[in-house]
Amino acid sequence: MSDRLDNEQLKAKVGQILYNEFITGRLKEEVLAQFLQRGPIELSYSLGKDSDGEEICINARIYRKPAQLGSFKEEIARRNRSRAHKKYVIFAMSSEKPAATTDEGLRDNFDSILSQSLPWWDRYNMRGGINVRDWMLEKTMVTDGKSVATALKNVLKAERLERENQVIEP
Repeated sequence: MSDRLDNEQLKAKVGQILYNEFITGRLKEEVLAQFLQRGPIELSYSLGKDSDGEEICINARIYRKPAQLGSFKEEIARRNRSRAHKKYVIFAMSSEKPAATTDEGLRDNFDSILSQSLPWWDRYNMRGGINVRDWMLEKTMVTDGKSVATALKNVLKAERLERENQVIEP
């Protein structure tokens, strides 16, 4: 009888772990969404007062930590060396009614949406044949119509030159 009870307790604890992981994931998504809309968030939680009547608090700060410049430069150099062997997917999105936010805010929101959606597609294996886990978001930009038209013209020109077997230097 005790083996059955221990087995039931173990199942219940594993169930609690799975539930907590699910809830934690959902909470992380909600906090990240709020962070992307608001920027840094400072929180303070009171634990009560000590014997001297002073309040004891837990403070938390949610912020974006910039990448180390040295490691960033090394990563760019590594990417540049392997660029010839990579495939890039470029697409342009537009809206006549953009959200009431800055270009930086739009870029950060789309960057977050796109980078978070790749693992989702990979997890649910919804896009077979393109190896979603091997792709990474390299650059997200927000620009005006004139600039994007120029960029797309340059991409089309580069494709034409590549088809004609001409070497293209970045």
